[in-house]
Amino acid sequence: MRPLPRRLRHEDEATLVEHLGEFRSRLFIILGVVLIGFTVAYVFRGHLIDWLEQPLPADKRRLTTFGVTEPFLTSLKVSFFAGFMLALPVIFWQLWS
Repeated sequence: MRPLPRRLRHEDEATLVEHLGEFRSRLFIILGVVLIGFTVAYVFRGHLIDWLEQPLPADKRRLTTFGVTEPFLTSLKVSFFAGFMLALPVIFWQLWS
């Protein structure tokens, strides 16, 4: 496993290949954190969807689906967005670095 990319100070110089290597490693870190966040959010997808249904009126609390795959895709989308929100601190840290 490769170590985290080195941090450049203001007076340090790096070649294009070093910059691209750092960019690639930071992208892998971001993708890994989003994948971990997605996995955690997918485990709690039922709770997330129930939480999203709370603002609806009491008589219309069940979501209506119009297709066969829509319940599954809705749970995937909700899990992805929740996982992305969980990963935002690390994403911002990587972008800032």
